Amino acid sequence: MPSLIELDGQGRDLLIRFDYDARLVDAVRALPGRRFDARNKLWTVPARHVDEVVNKLLPHGFALAPAVREMASGATATAAGDDLPFATTRLAPSAPTTPPQTDPTLSVSALNLRVRDTLRGVFRESLWVTGEVLDFDKSAGRRHRFFTLVEKGQGDDPRPIAQVEVALFELKLAELATKLARANPPLALRDGLLIRICARVDFYPQSGRFQLVVDDIDPLYTLGQLALTREQLLRELRAKGLADKNSRLPLPVAPLRLGVLSSESADGWHDFRRQLEGSGFAFAVTLYPVRVQGVALKPTMLAGLAWFAAHAAEFDALCILRGGGSRTDLSGFDDRDLALAVARHPLKVLVGIGHERDLSVLDAIAASFKTPTAVAAFLVERTAEAWTTLDDGVRRLGDAVAELLDRRRERLTRQARQLRDALTSHLETERHGLALALQRVRHGTLTLAQRHAARLAQRAARLTAATQRIADRARARLDNQETRCRLLDPRRVLQRGYAIVQNEQGKIVTEARAVAPGAALSIEFRDGRIGVRAEPPA
Repeated sequence: MPSLIELDGQGRDLLIRFDYDARLVDAVRALPGRRFDARNKLWTVPARHVDEVVNKLLPHGFALAPAVREMASGATATAAGDDLPFATTRLAPSAPTTPPQTDPTLSVSALNLRVRDTLRGVFRESLWVTGEVLDFDKSAGRRHRFFTLVEKGQGDDPRPIAQVEVALFELKLAELATKLARANPPLALRDGLLIRICARVDFYPQSGRFQLVVDDIDPLYTLGQLALTREQLLRELRAKGLADKNSRLPLPVAPLRLGVLSSESADGWHDFRRQLEGSGFAFAVTLYPVRVQGVALKPTMLAGLAWFAAHAAEFDALCILRGGGSRTDLSGFDDRDLALAVARHPLKVLVGIGHERDLSVLDAIAASFKTPTAVAAFLVERTAEAWTTLDDGVRRLGDAVAELLDRRRERLTRQARQLRDALTSHLETERHGLALALQRVRHGTLTLAQRHAARLAQRAARLTAATQRIADRARARLDNQETRCRLLDPRRVLQRGYAIVQNEQGKIVTEARAVAPGAALSIEFRDGRIGVRAEPPA
């Protein structure tokens, strides 16, 4: 039986087969997690130890199944005398799968095997390659990660000028993820990241795909590129006068109307909201959901910033929140367009994206806080200070008003007393004056009345004398008139034998011609009246 290392059907364990050899048994027993399967007469080792298995058993002449060879692409199997910066697995070119033929025509598999062997022969050592990660997020959740390494043009032209496919297999992925997480600050692979990888040039015959198989990643290169990009952007913002434009915007005394850019599922958002709700203040919070990592971060964040800019009059401040993450996860906040939008935003921006060891560009140009909870704590403290100041002001105002009222009350009481005393004195003076005036009026009136009474008496005497004289003269005239009337009275004529003839109208008739024949007449004698009717003379 040939010595062989295979992968089981589930991809969990390596299957190690070989004819009994005490030396080989000792080598296998030194492997981590090894178990002997007595039923199938083979050894098993967890697949995550593939690199160590290959390194230790390859020198003993073990052959690798294709699946194991792919997994062990980053394994280190150094040979004596090798002097390489990174040890690599060196496999002898595969023997031709078919005997030479006189016909030069090749099958596809034969062609691909030749291409693979040629590439492996030319590129015997791992190479360091730099580029930008593309489509890494598309293979999220898969055991092996496949992505593209892109070289982009310089300046303002972001279009790729070259690219190569990259394979990062499961065990190497776990190893490098741990390595990047231990960097200072921590890193994590993502789209858009500039990286420097140590990789083997490989060709996968089954699909005819040319690719690089990752052996290692240099975190210092990525961190340096991030820092360089950040510093270049900050230099540009300072040159445009935008580096501190937003941070200099005033914050209202009590910022209660808050806009928030965050993911609805982010722990930082929930911590922020709980902190505000527990404060007891009437915060009005409007969340615009955005993505806080990955390729969707920039477009959703720019859309949210534009929306809040259009509704700036409705808010006191804008909070950008994220619940922490690696430095590469947070590098999306170093984007140029995003930084310009924040720098020019009409609302004061408060940034709490959850990393303390390094600051993003947004932290440098806006009000920066360590965590979303710290942002909420600041807003609560600011509002509490405003409340305390307002409460103290109201209390001082109340005390001042009370003191002013006391002084005014005392002043009014004193003035009322003075006014009462002045009025009393004035009333006494006026009363005395009125008494004197009344006395003078009484005396003057009495004197005037006496004087008028004397004058009236004189006038009455004169009037009485004049009236008596008038009456005497009138009496004398009446006597004369009476005498004349008595003398002229017709009845005295009647007593002497005369009569008075009157017509029907009572008028005295003095001429016969004034009486018509047959007319009724009345004749008054001394002792009475008779009626007659006129008759013409015979």
